[in-house]
Amino acid sequence: MPQYARPGRDLISAAGYRCRVSQQGGNGPSAQAEDYAAEPPEPPEPSYPDSGPGAVANFGLRLLAFLIDGVLADVIAIVINGGYHTSDKQNLSGYLAFLLIEIVFVTLAGQTPGMRVAGIAVVKEADKSRPFLGWVLLRTFLLALVAPALVIDTSGRAMHDRAAGTVMLRTR
Repeated sequence: MPQYARPGRDLISAAGYRCRVSQQGGNGPSAQAEDYAAEPPEPPEPSYPDSGPGAVANFGLRLLAFLIDGVLADVIAIVINGGYHTSDKQNLSGYLAFLLIEIVFVTLAGQTPGMRVAGIAVVKEADKSRPFLGWVLLRTFLLALVAPALVIDTSGRAMHDRAAGTVMLRTR
């Protein structure tokens, strides 16, 4: 036998709409959807200190880490190519070396050599632990597109970090 709510009570329908049970013409209770949907509340934004360890890394620290990792990637490309050459091969080698540095070091240590020098690290936003390989790959793929790294939200997080569920925090 179906269970009916008493008139005047709110229900949530299977479609997610908030309904009010009302009495209609003596034909028994019926639910009428109101003009608003029941939406789950959004989780609160995590809070970080304004400065010092645990604060979101600012653009200057990110840029410093990027430049150091870029120089390291160029050195690797020069070694691979047997010297510096102005060619597409040299450019591609440097680009791939940079992405490989990101994937290997962020997965294994949570920070690249440049991030270590700058005093920042990549952590999972949810529990501040080192990100898993799958999230590092997503983050690095988005970083390879360059533009997401330049789009920063109000909390100081870059778009590629937000999409991968990671955050770059200061370690000192």
